Amino acid sequence: MSVISTTTNTVVKTLTGFGNCGSAEGCLLGGLLYDPASNDIYVGYLTASNITLIDAATNRVTGNINLTLSAGLDSNPVAFAYDPTNGYVYAAEQGTSLVTVLNATSNTVVETIGSLYYNSTSHVETYVGGKYNGTQPWGIAFDSAKSYLYVANFQSDDLTVINCATNTIIGTIAVGPSPRGVAYDPVSGYIYVANHFGDTVSIIV
Repeated sequence: MSVISTTTNTVVKTLTGFGNCGSAEGCLLGGLLYDPASNDIYVGYLTASNITLIDAATNRVTGNINLTLSAGLDSNPVAFAYDPTNGYVYAAEQGTSLVTVLNATSNTVVETIGSLYYNSTSHVETYVGGKYNGTQPWGIAFDSAKSYLYVANFQSDDLTVINCATNTIIGTIAVGPSPRGVAYDPVSGYIYVANHFGDTVSIIV
């Protein structure tokens, strides 16, 4: 990972040693998120079941959060969003079609939205937040006005809408082919979705 100075626009440091990857392809880095409250950076993977934490003050790796739900299942957290109201980080998992909710203060898993959640302490699987109808979530955006999450599902060509106040799924919106990137404009209140194989952008009011 390259650290770039915005003053000089030059690389000031290169971070290495990202790991805990179980796949033959090795570690392929995915999405990034900066939490201004904790000054932590969250790093996701395309081929692993963990999130790496970086202290932005020192640019050093400080730990990993394991998202493995069961043996042999890669979660592949590829995109993140942060809700400053509840202090939660949301990780869209391309491999499991889930959204994991993290407490940004303790960096622990609060719950998993969308499907069977495995509790490693009680060894019980339960549905949390409603059934996740989308498949392969690749992008995620936070709507600060409504406290909603919009998650782009690459394989099912739709967005899943999550209410962050209750961490429950409240709807699904059809978009173009293979949506990947999502952005929220607080001025217009619009959600913009980049459709990878459609060469289009869907705009949601």
